[in-house]
Amino acid sequence: SAVNRLTSHMKVLAKHGVEFEKPNLDLVKVTKHNLVHCEQCNPSITQLQSCLKSSGKLFNNLGDELLQIVNLLNTASHVPAPTLRQLLRPLLPEHFPLSPQTALNFRYWVKRNATKLKPASGKAVVFSSARLSGICNGKEGHVSMRVCEALSNKSVQECGEILQGVLREAIEEGNAGWKLRSYLERLKEADDFFDYRIVLSPEGVVRSITWQTGVMRTSFNQFGHTLFLDFSKRRLNSMDWPYNGLTMIDSDKKVVVGSESLCIGELNDCYVDILRSTVEMSGGRSLSDIQVIFGDCFIQTTLLDQLGITDTCRIFWDHYHLLQSVWPEFLGKSFSGELKVALEGMVHAKTQLQFHEFCGKALAASSSNPNHQEYIQKYIDSGEMYSTFALESAAMTLGRHGSSHAEQNHSSVMAYMNGISYEQPEILVKLLIERQYEKSTHII
Repeated sequence: SAVNRLTSHMKVLAKHGVEFEKPNLDLVKVTKHNLVHCEQCNPSITQLQSCLKSSGKLFNNLGDELLQIVNLLNTASHVPAPTLRQLLRPLLPEHFPLSPQTALNFRYWVKRNATKLKPASGKAVVFSSARLSGICNGKEGHVSMRVCEALSNKSVQECGEILQGVLREAIEEGNAGWKLRSYLERLKEADDFFDYRIVLSPEGVVRSITWQTGVMRTSFNQFGHTLFLDFSKRRLNSMDWPYNGLTMIDSDKKVVVGSESLCIGELNDCYVDILRSTVEMSGGRSLSDIQVIFGDCFIQTTLLDQLGITDTCRIFWDHYHLLQSVWPEFLGKSFSGELKVALEGMVHAKTQLQFHEFCGKALAASSSNPNHQEYIQKYIDSGEMYSTFALESAAMTLGRHGSSHAEQNHSSVMAYMNGISYEQPEILVKLLIERQYEKSTHII
C-alpha cells in the first residue's frame, strides 16, 4: 500500500510540472509507521496496520501485561472506561483510536474468553498488538453500549478495593500525591482564607480532593441554596480524575463556584465528599440550608439520604441530558415519532394533568417493546425530578431547568487552560487555583 501511495504522489506532482528522477520502487521498504502524508493522502487504519506489520511492530508479545488487565477486570467491582483505556494504551499501536466503545468491546471479550487466557504450565501466553486491536474493534465480539448502560451505571458506584489501589498508585506515581498535598498546605499557610480537604475511602485510598478560596467561601455562604452539580467528562489530567466545580449563580445571574474538586470518579460518595467538605470549610451554611440541587440523571435521591437532607432539599435532573443523551442512547432509533413527542411532552408539561397525558401516550407508543415500556415507567414514577410543572412549583429553582451552569464553568476552565487537557494533577490544581485568584468574584 505504501508503494501504491508513493506512485500516486508521483503522478500528482507530474501533473503540476514537477520533474524528478523516478526512484527504484523495488527498494522501498516500510520500517516505521510515523509517515508524513500530504493532503491528498488519507491512509486508513487497515493501511497503517499493514505498515506496522511490515516493520514487525504488531507482533510483540503482550501476554503478561494483558493477563494483569484481565485479572483486574475479573476481580474489581468496576473499572471505569478512562482507566481501562489508560491501561490498554501502551499495548496498542500509536495510531489506534481508543474510545468508550472499543473499551466496551474489550470488556465483552474478557467476559467471554478470560478462561482461555490462562497459560498452560510452563508455557507463556502469546498475544500480539494486532489481535488486541481487532478485539477492541469488535472483530471477536461486539456489544452495544446501550445494552450495558444499566449495568454500568449500577456498578460504577461500587469501585472495588483493587481498582482503588490502582488509582492510588497512579496518582502517587512520580510523587504526584505528595506534591498535591504539599502545594495545598503551603498555599493554606500563605493565604489565611484558603482551605482544602482530602477525603480517604474506608480502605485508606484517596477518594476526593476539594479546595476553597476566600471568594469561593463568600459565594457559597451567600448563594449556596441552589447548586448545579456535574463532573467534567473532558480529560483534564493524566490520571483521568474528573473535575467538579460546585456551581451557583449570584444576584447578578453570574456563574460563581463554591469549591472545586478532583475525585476518583463520578461516584455518589464523591458528591457526598464534595458537599460535606464545602460546608465544613465554609462555616456559614449548613447542609440543611441547601434547598435545590440540579444535576444529570446520575444524581439520585440516595445522595440526600446520605447527607441527611431528604426533607429539606430536592434534586432536579437536567432537561438537556434527558432529551439529548440519556433517552436517545437507551431507546436508540425508537426515540422518534410519537414516542419522542410524548417524552418531550413529559419533560415540558406545565401541569400534572398534562404530564399524565403524555405518560399515557409514551407507554402506548412503546407498547411493542416491553423493555422500553419498563424503562419509561421508571421515569414516569420519577416525574417530579424533571418535569416542568414540578420545577415551577418548587422553591429556589430560580427559573432554571437543569445543570447548564455547571457546563458553563467547565467551558470556562477549558478556555483558561487554552485547550490544554493533559496536565499532571498537581499542575492542574495549581492552574485552577490561579484561575480563581485571577477571576476574582465572577468567573464567566
